[in-house]
Amino acid sequence: MENQQHVQELSSEKTEFKREIGVFGGVSIIGGIMIGSGIFYLGSYVLQRTNYNMGLALLAWILGGVISLFAGLCYAKLGAAMPKAGGRTVYLTEAYHPCVGFLAGFCDWLIGGPGSVAALAIALPTALKPVMGISDAGIQVATHVIGDGAVEKTIDSYEKTFGKEGNKLRHTLVHCQITDRALLERIAKLGIVVSYQPIFLDYDMHIVEKRCGKELASTSYAFKTLGDLGAKIAYGTDCPVEDCNPFPNIYSAVTRKDSKGFPEGGFYPEECVDVYTAVDAYTEGSAYMEFMEGKKGRIKPGQLADIVVLDKDIFTCDPMEIKDILPVMTMVDGKIVYKK
Repeated sequence: MENQQHVQELSSEKTEFKREIGVFGGVSIIGGIMIGSGIFYLGSYVLQRTNYNMGLALLAWILGGVISLFAGLCYAKLGAAMPKAGGRTVYLTEAYHPCVGFLAGFCDWLIGGPGSVAALAIALPTALKPVMGISDAGIQVATHVIGDGAVEKTIDSYEKTFGKEGNKLRHTLVHCQITDRALLERIAKLGIVVSYQPIFLDYDMHIVEKRCGKELASTSYAFKTLGDLGAKIAYGTDCPVEDCNPFPNIYSAVTRKDSKGFPEGGFYPEECVDVYTAVDAYTEGSAYMEFMEGKKGRIKPGQLADIVVLDKDIFTCDPMEIKDILPVMTMVDGKIVYKK
């Protein structure tokens, strides 16, 4: 009954969140249509009243556009006061800047302060309440966590379920973005599995320092450090949010560059892993996460013949070419399911 109550609370908060988003979005659409219509009418009116003077009409349209932009920004400031309707899906222990560049200061004004620590759709205590009951039922828990605050709270909830056998259910942190050194050490010590999606670096490397600070950015997306600490790591693509192609992920983990090869040397290159480690995380690491390491993850007798033949040798080719690798044959459980 207690677990059912937790699920009902979670469902209720999600329903309320969707309702608020629906209202907020509906008002935004209606407001945008009204303002846009007003701008068009203003320009047309000036055009007619000035004997079709295009210069003055254009000025009216521009003025209307500026007014529209200001109204939109003020509406955004009002919307920022609704924390559940925010779009910043991160939970941090310190404030961060949701905007970067020359608009950062103005955005700070819009959200009413120097930054935000969270925009939670569901309160963490409510979201994490079921973990104990789920664990008691012998079910593995995998939680999507972005932000050191989210990681810390989730580790806390996991640790409460650990007995003498530790993390026997292999509870997992998915994404595990934005971490400090202490969190990495704690994850490894407790034996918590981490499911990384290295492709996130392709975009995040361009904003994370400005939003979270260089110190925290330097210990985030820490693929090598966490592995060196002895943690179990699996890689994934985050499909369907990202493409299901694994090779850009391996490229990101090995080079820590974006798809255009920036920056030279890689983003915090000390966190680059070698190709063997990246492939291992995708194969043995992922198999371990789903309790299947005895059946797949290695090419050896007794395991499933899940094999892929590539158009390049991933272990010897230029690391910059890894993202462009393609399969020429795929075998699942000994059966060829794709052949170029």
